[in-house]
Amino acid sequence: MQSARATVGWIGFALLFGLSLRALIRDESLTMEVWTYLLLMPIALTFAFSTRIFSTLGIHEESEIVDEETEDVDSENHTEAPDPEDAGFDIPVM
Repeated sequence: MQSARATVGWIGFALLFGLSLRALIRDESLTMEVWTYLLLMPIALTFAFSTRIFSTLGIHEESEIVDEETEDVDSENHTEAPDPEDAGFDIPVM
């Protein structure tokens, strides 16, 4: 069974599609109202597909954050950046 969010998304998509088709037939041209309905359709589809994507990926809201050991800035492994003149770059003069 689909979740409530997916059901609302599909109903919203069908409603927006019907409204845009109705306005297109009524006005017999592509008006701003028709384009507005068409441009809102991806939002409804996002609601419809978002629950299925997250459930198949297995993403949970609670996840553990593992702290990694960080090295001190003053450690011996830290190397300085090379001189740009030695690397062949010009220094800009204004």
